[in-house]
Amino acid sequence: ANNGTISVSSASGGSGGYTVSLDGLVPVLVPAVFSSVAPGEHTLTVTDSNGICTLQTVIVGTTIPTVTDLLDYIQKR
Repeated sequence: ANNGTISVSSASGGSGGYTVSLDGLVPVLVPAVFSSVAPGEHTLTVTDSNGICTLQTVIVGTTIPTVTDLLDYIQKR
């Protein structure tokens, strides 16, 4: 299920007026919240007003293990 959330509350270190894009999609102004994000690895690109950008890899968690998954794990130990 695509129910993850990535929040970018602020950016610093460059020239103000930051934008951020998730996985190369259309950039939005910081602060930003990306919702309905699929589990797995994603790339955030933060760009300042001079066009200088930096990349950051983030990982959105996968599903929470069920009780059955945990019991299987315990029994295999």
